[in-house]
Amino acid sequence: GESVLTPLQVLFCVIPPGVGANLDLSFTMSGQAHTLEAAISYALPIVYNISQSVSPVDGNMNVTIIGRNFVPVEHNIISGGLFYSNMTLNNNIITSLFWINSTTASFIIPPG
Repeated sequence: GESVLTPLQVLFCVIPPGVGANLDLSFTMSGQAHTLEAAISYALPIVYNISQSVSPVDGNMNVTIIGRNFVPVEHNIISGGLFYSNMTLNNNIITSLFWINSTTASFIIPPG
């Protein structure tokens, strides 16, 4: 992100899209590093609408989810081999997930 130092010695910065809660914010000013612990939390995702709530047993139906605060895949964090951001269906990670933008995602319902 960008930062601007005003004459009042206030640092303004733009936080990039991301995920997580109670994240540390680190910065360096005049050659001195400083970390504010648990300084930033991103808003939780909210779902407003699901395009299909009933699927045939064989699945293969496209579902679109509308909401806000979805994190597109390019901003995901990999932790333990899994994306920190994911969606599950019946406790199974949806592998066909397509993040469209911060308000829309879609996936294909698997058989089951």
